[in-house]
Amino acid sequence: MDIDESPSQALLRACACAEPNDEDSIKVLLCQAGADGLRAVDAEGRSPLLIACSSGGLSAVQMLLEARADSESVDLGGRGLCLLAAESGSRELLAWLLGQGLVNLTECAEDGSTALLCAAGGQHAEQSAQMVAFLLDGPPGAQTASSLEERDERGADALLCAAEAGAPAVVKELLRRGASVATVDAHGCGLLHFAAAGGSLAMVEFCVKDLKFACDVRDGDGDTPLLIAAYEGNCEVVEWLLRNGSSLEERNADGMSAAMSAAAGEQSEVLALLSRLSGESAESLWVKELDRHPELVLNFLEKGAAEM
Repeated sequence: MDIDESPSQALLRACACAEPNDEDSIKVLLCQAGADGLRAVDAEGRSPLLIACSSGGLSAVQMLLEARADSESVDLGGRGLCLLAAESGSRELLAWLLGQGLVNLTECAEDGSTALLCAAGGQHAEQSAQMVAFLLDGPPGAQTASSLEERDERGADALLCAAEAGAPAVVKELLRRGASVATVDAHGCGLLHFAAAGGSLAMVEFCVKDLKFACDVRDGDGDTPLLIAAYEGNCEVVEWLLRNGSSLEERNADGMSAAMSAAAGEQSEVLALLSRLSGESAESLWVKELDRHPELVLNFLEKGAAEM
């Protein structure tokens, strides 16, 4: 424990690791922090129990529950034990929670995320793919299996969540189980749009090369993957798209180009990249757009985000 760290803060940090060799440390910190430690939360509103669960630490979760941690607590996004365990990729942990009757697969977060969507959007590659399969097969102790029809408040299903997370292995597993490659959210954004937003070049390449998406595919607002990647500041994706079929001339339904999308997102690095690839100065790119969206250009300049 750091000298300036309280026992409660140290407990939160220890639970984030949740490795078997941390069990003794967690026991000591539980004794030192007492009930206050169990109620402590981090910036995301997660208690030691929720943090241990999000880390996939079964032993730590069991220890905290034995110490009377609140099994019904949720973080600021409304995610509790079930969703965090699914996101962690630990089938052992989720199976134990289901077997104890502590969670069920009907739970969802404030944004509509379910266990399946959390698993698909996890950051653990093969573990996430295995968790998705586990949920769709109907885990022992679960009242029902997860469904490919589940969507969050954006209208995104598991396939789109996996694309956003940059997880080709999860996408492959979902497609193998019957998910539609043509799926879109409420705004018409498909797999390549979500991949471009997430910033994973591997996922973008998989969508274009393996799933045969056109680089200039449009959503309901006319946005292409290039415009979305530019807005999000994903330089690597922007450059790859431009070298594989996208064009600086692409515009959405409002007339926004990649340069203006980058300006709207205050992404100076993307603007510098577009300037280099086009052979034009950033000033020249902006002058061409000034008549269309002067407020965006001027706002960007006032904030000093661009360096010539």
